[in-house]
Amino acid sequence: MKTLKIAFLFLVCLSSCSRCYECYTLQDFNGDIDTVYQDFCTADGTELEDFEQDGYSCSPSSGF
Repeated sequence: MKTLKIAFLFLVCLSSCSRCYECYTLQDFNGDIDTVYQDFCTADGTELEDFEQDGYSCSPSSGF
């Protein structure tokens, strides 16, 4: 029974752990186009969707 509880806790941890992403976009700074990078980790997929809706291109990363 103890082994079952430990396995359950392990699965819960895996499902709630965050994923890390590297995102970039091009932005205009007073006529100069520059690439802006943003790294972040989240367990919530909506944050990734927000970045992509703001024009960022994102890909999974290995973390910080």
